[in-house]
Amino acid sequence: MTRGLANTAPGDPGSIARLATAAGVVQRRLATLDPPKPPVTDDLPRRLDRVHRELDRQRCSLDRARTTAAAELGTVGEALRTHADELSTTHASLRAVLDRAAVRGLVLEDRHLRPEPGIRGTVDVQHEVDLDDELSLLEAQLQSLIRDAARRRARLEDVLRGSMTRVAEESARLRRG
Repeated sequence: MTRGLANTAPGDPGSIARLATAAGVVQRRLATLDPPKPPVTDDLPRRLDRVHRELDRQRCSLDRARTTAAAELGTVGEALRTHADELSTTHASLRAVLDRAAVRGLVLEDRHLRPEPGIRGTVDVQHEVDLDDELSLLEAQLQSLIRDAARRRARLEDVLRGSMTRVAEESARLRRG
């Protein structure tokens, strides 16, 4: 990936897809865990019955936390997978725009297309008009891709932030008992 492309739509789709896969693996492992259940007996002394009930309450809390964590891993994994796919498509589209721009003597500078530096000149006025039209068209496509990538990145950040909040809330609930 060219440096300009990395600055225009940051992120590595392959790495993000690997994170999504890892989240899915952990989610499946969490989903298969089952906290041990204390044996049920009807003839427990009164004091042991209270202990038994407290252990059962804690087991239920742990099971709820496990379920929450597994659900959040599923949410995050799906969001990462979607983002990786969209980012890969964006990078391909950006490459196509930058390739077309390069053919016309345009370069990416500070997230905008500019004519390559150097002496230029032509006696063909129509050529200059065509170049300006092409620059406008390519610049519009570039800016649209940049806006879309930024929107998708913000959407991913919202999903991750929301998931982090829900897991933190569940963690606090567990600590409180």
